[in-house]
Amino acid sequence: MTVNGNGVVTWPNPVVGTYTVTAIATDSHTGLTGRVPYTVAITPAGPVISAAPMRGVAGKPISGKIGFSDATSATLSVTISCVPVGMAFASGPGSVTMFWASLVTGNARS
Repeated sequence: MTVNGNGVVTWPNPVVGTYTVTAIATDSHTGLTGRVPYTVAITPAGPVISAAPMRGVAGKPISGKIGFSDATSATLSVTISCVPVGMAFASGPGSVTMFWASLVTGNARS
């Protein structure tokens, strides 16, 4: 963690945890100082989900991939809800593939 002359704090590779940091300012003319402690909390990044929009034509098959990752965890649990009748899923490492043999007209929202 570094602080530049304008007081901007940077930390290129923060480590998960809670830290108490004390900022100290010194007046170069009087030599007086001021200090203030503050807390910095670095939390895990959490899971990342990626999926391109899926568009299809009614009556035709459609498929698409939903990717997921979490650099801070060894395991992930994926839950999919509000699934239209006929839609199926297959899991793989880091992704779930959606299959729908005969797309129907409509708009599903959870």
